[in-house]
Amino acid sequence: MAERVVLQMTVEPETRRELIAITHDILRETRAYPGCTYAAVWIPQDDDGALWTVLGWETREHFHAYTAWRRETGSMERLRPFLRGPPKIVWIRQAVEE
Repeated sequence: MAERVVLQMTVEPETRRELIAITHDILRETRAYPGCTYAAVWIPQDDDGALWTVLGWETREHFHAYTAWRRETGSMERLRPFLRGPPKIVWIRQAVEE
C-alpha cells in the first residue's frame, strides 16, 4: 500500500524562500531514491512561518531507509539553521478512494 507523509516544518519567515530553494534541490535526489513516488514542497497560504514537504513512498520501510540515509549523508544539517525545531512527521491517507 502506498504511503504519504508530511514533514511540517516551522521556519523563520524571512528565510523561508531560501529554504524552499534548498529543499527543492534536496528533493531532486529524494525523487530518485528507491521507493519514492512523490516529493514536493508545499506552503500554507496563511502561515509565513511554515513549510511542508509532502512525500509519497511505496512502503514506510522505504521512508525509514531514506531518512536514515539522509542522516548519514548530513543533508538534514543543511536545513537545521532555518528551522525553529524538528519537523513534525504526519502520516496521511486518502479518506475516500477515487
